[in-house]
Amino acid sequence: MADSPSERLARRELTLPGVAESTFAVLTLLLGSGAFMTLVTTQGQVGNQAGSMPGVEAVWGLIYLIALGLLARRCPGFLRQLLRQWPLVALCGLAVLSTSWSDDPALTFRRSLALCLTIIFGFYLARRFSLREQLHLLAWVCGISIAFSIPFGLLHLGSTVEAIPGAWHGIYVQKGSLGIMMALGVVVFLLLAKAEPERRWRIRLGLLASLILLVLSHSVTAYVVTAVMFILLPLCGILRKSLGKALAGMGLTAVCGTAALFWVFTHFATFTDALGKSVTLSGRLQLWALCVVMALQKPWLGYGFSAFWLGMHGPSYRIWLAMGVEMPHAHNGFIQIWLDLGLAGLALLVLVLLVYTIRAGLLIRRTTQPEAVWPLMLFAFLFLFMLTGVPIPSDNSLFMMIFSSCVFATAMPIRDTAAEFSSVLSNGRRHTAAATGTGSVADLGSPA
Repeated sequence: MADSPSERLARRELTLPGVAESTFAVLTLLLGSGAFMTLVTTQGQVGNQAGSMPGVEAVWGLIYLIALGLLARRCPGFLRQLLRQWPLVALCGLAVLSTSWSDDPALTFRRSLALCLTIIFGFYLARRFSLREQLHLLAWVCGISIAFSIPFGLLHLGSTVEAIPGAWHGIYVQKGSLGIMMALGVVVFLLLAKAEPERRWRIRLGLLASLILLVLSHSVTAYVVTAVMFILLPLCGILRKSLGKALAGMGLTAVCGTAALFWVFTHFATFTDALGKSVTLSGRLQLWALCVVMALQKPWLGYGFSAFWLGMHGPSYRIWLAMGVEMPHAHNGFIQIWLDLGLAGLALLVLVLLVYTIRAGLLIRRTTQPEAVWPLMLFAFLFLFMLTGVPIPSDNSLFMMIFSSCVFATAMPIRDTAAEFSSVLSNGRRHTAAATGTGSVADLGSPA
């Protein structure tokens, strides 16, 4: 008897990603991390220059075309599902609308369109790969970064936009980029160690390598983020068992954090000396103050998405002249979005973080699967990173891709793709992976 349309649709969505599709996802995430840009970047290059290279934009265009084709083939009606996540869609829509008031409409249109496609790629990851499989993809990305960063660091290969003696940048253009990628690797390998104890020795090797490169990067931000992740992971386990105990633990952590902040503010010189920083946090305090002054010039809607840091040809020239340093961004994600999209964009970003952090907490409560902790860990990771960096919203970015993926994952029932696929097969439906030439992302194994 012929299959019904609904059965054919379910089978199409449950067809496991093959090695080729998994490899495509890994390479896209690796490119989104900024890997190997040291080979095409010149020292001192700042601002939007690297991201505006025609060759790079052409590669991203091809990637998004492939992703859209895979979505159309495997996930019919995906646009309707995507639009249901209105807080994230609204933030993206505001970026597109900012073209009309941008200081550089052409650039804002290109970047906002790329942002939309980046979010769609995140949706593609959420629909085609389970949370466990996404962790495997990220383990491969971090593993490749580790494998190449070691020889790049030892042989001093590639160019960097900053020259800091003793600090490694690996295959990235900044030491901070290597540091935050290794901090991400620490989180990924820790979660995989819990989810797959049978591979623990290889995963521990990846964890150890991540920690070594993290130290070699000399990235203070990455140090702090990693330390907080080690504290947060046990709290996520408590949250699964008891909401009351988790809230008590978070309250205790908040009290300790407040006390630590009070000590920092009252002993600021001592604190910065211990970090190897100046009292101005390497100029960040002056930068943030100047950025706030500029944001107040256009407080409600900002200067347009990606239209502030245009060097001497945009509003950023005042900050460059005042500081005597060519800064590429605000070094704070919340101030950055205020500059780009005003208080309207900042309010939407806060809404997005609140809504999906709550959903991520509920996801942990709904299931015992270890990988269910990943979205909440990632949201906390990105929040901390945003305090001194600019991970979201950003176009063609690994962090925006996996953030979007976790956003959509919190809105879906947590799933085991292989188990669902096996269920379809066990119902007597003649559809095998061999017939379609597909396999699981597990075929790639663990990189560490």
